[in-house]
Amino acid sequence: MIILSDTEETEVEHLNELGLHSEALEAVERELKIRQNKSTLWEAVTTAMANKRYDLAVEYAERLKVAPGIKKRHLQLVSLAYNYAGRSLEAYQCCREAIDRTDTPNEAGDYYTLACRASSIGLQKEAFANILIALVFLPRNDEDILRKAFLDSELAGAWRYAETAEPTLAQALSVYFPDWKYVVQHNTPTEPERWIDHSDLKHIPAEFHTLLKPRCPSTLLSTPLTTALNPDLHRRYLKWQDDQVQPRLLAFSNYMEKVTTLLEDSQGRLATFQAHKRRFGAARVHLLEILRKSPNADPSRLPEIPLLAPLITEFRNQFAESPEAFSRLVHRSYPGLSQGEFEALPSANRRSGTAALLLGNGYYNRKLRNEAVQAWASCAQIWPWDETPLLNLVRGLIETNRKNEATRALGAIRSEAISQQLRRKIEFNIHCEDWAPDTFGRQDGIPIPSFSGFYPGANQEFLQWLKESENSNSSLNP
Repeated sequence: MIILSDTEETEVEHLNELGLHSEALEAVERELKIRQNKSTLWEAVTTAMANKRYDLAVEYAERLKVAPGIKKRHLQLVSLAYNYAGRSLEAYQCCREAIDRTDTPNEAGDYYTLACRASSIGLQKEAFANILIALVFLPRNDEDILRKAFLDSELAGAWRYAETAEPTLAQALSVYFPDWKYVVQHNTPTEPERWIDHSDLKHIPAEFHTLLKPRCPSTLLSTPLTTALNPDLHRRYLKWQDDQVQPRLLAFSNYMEKVTTLLEDSQGRLATFQAHKRRFGAARVHLLEILRKSPNADPSRLPEIPLLAPLITEFRNQFAESPEAFSRLVHRSYPGLSQGEFEALPSANRRSGTAALLLGNGYYNRKLRNEAVQAWASCAQIWPWDETPLLNLVRGLIETNRKNEATRALGAIRSEAISQQLRRKIEFNIHCEDWAPDTFGRQDGIPIPSFSGFYPGANQEFLQWLKESENSNSSLNP
């Protein structure tokens, strides 16, 4: 777990930074005789831990736990104190209480901490699920924690569990994220040095301990001075880290490959579900994913979905006319089609909704907004059931200051096709001078029902629909 104080630096913190931990503890105890509040108790806990007085840290932490007005971060520090004192079950319970205090966990940090706590009491399946979700939420610039996750000794059991774990579809939907290969790539080099914490010290050979100095209340790192004074020792230390990391990284990579394969194999069911929900643009994206993974983008690989029959027929006619042209359209997204590429298409492919959509994208990416609007309007006539060209059209009309037309285009989008929350955001953008382009979003990687938050709750809706379909022994075609 990583915890940083949110207070301004005080005398105690300065003493701790200088390594004068016993002096800092004396200063804390003097301060506690004068006042005992959240700030002083926070300092007391962190200073006691810096002095390796873990039972004392718990004593202070239990006072902090009952202080008025404490927030989630205070409970997390209490959990850390329990953890350092070896009271793993209490650490887990306190961590769970901290997370339950909010409607939504605080991104990666909460999931990371809960993973560590769950692993420490043997709940490896829960620990693994939480560390995966933490990686989903970790921003790319949080590189230190991204690398620490594969060295943290508290997570060793979770990574061992991963070696043989088989994802369910529900798990795959919750943990898949397009950047997982970046996580692997970023963890492959030996450097930079990974952070470690108190729990790790028990597993690190004693010879390396002289390199490590406190970085913050919960982590240690070698300093430029200790590295310069012990270059060979530091190289061996990096090698030791790498030996711990690589098997865990391999387990993660293999698991995410299983997740990816499972989601790719589920695209037909996802398309059927989206059609059932009348989100035909989303359904089309799932079909395109199947085509992109098929040799020559052959539409014969597509499932028979009655609600999508017109689109599937269009795909098959395009393929019959020119497999090569159809494959190019299927695999083309950004930067779209140029006018010349569009005109060079054979007849059936040129008249398709796919070509009109990509032509609009091509104009838009070259900042030809009026031409993009015209192409997307044409696509909306070809695909009146598809929300995507209408959403693009609304955006283009906003950007060309045609607000009344944008309102009419938004009104043409069926109520089932987008959430009311998204509709309200777009309505706000139509009448706002400083609107948010990211409202319209885009899906990266393998498409899943939620489409990066475009359809909130859709992953769970899909799982429920799938369960009901299977229980009724009916066809997956609605």
